[in-house]
Amino acid sequence: MRKLYIFTTGNGGDGIYYAMSDSGYCFASHYCSGIGFAEGDLITNRPERKEMYEKHFGGERDKVFEVIVLEPPCSPPEEVLALYKKAHAREDREVSDDTRPFPIQAESSYRDSEGRMIYPRESCVPWWLAEIAYEYYSSRYGTQQSLERLAERGGFGRLELVRFIRRDARGDLEDKR
Repeated sequence: MRKLYIFTTGNGGDGIYYAMSDSGYCFASHYCSGIGFAEGDLITNRPERKEMYEKHFGGERDKVFEVIVLEPPCSPPEEVLALYKKAHAREDREVSDDTRPFPIQAESSYRDSEGRMIYPRESCVPWWLAEIAYEYYSSRYGTQQSLERLAERGGFGRLELVRFIRRDARGDLEDKR
């Protein structure tokens, strides 16, 4: 049976969670309130994603693929990570194995529907993922700031990170609270 891994490099609370297949394909990322919400946010409550997964795996969940939620902080199994890196590697660069945390900026504080102040926490991604995002960032904005300097200054914003990984220059992703 095929596998779909859900994981985060954070502590299991607020942060970015990922859905990655056993072939190393990263389907989605989502900023979740915690590990208990990750499966719903990435699969169950998202019909369009559920359809995408079923198309990729060639059948329905529990029949041809299973969902495995990994205990944080973690990465998918090494063989899956290797497939992901191979897919993103090019002849002129190699994706590193660096798993140091790269910071993702917290959003601005805001009021929820009941008027309470919400103060989002920072999160992080593995350094190797930040390197992939930095490649696109530097092609658009230059290399005046190294990846190390960006980390010192608080890292990428969470939507910014997604845009850079997707190589989305339009910047039309919006924060859907």
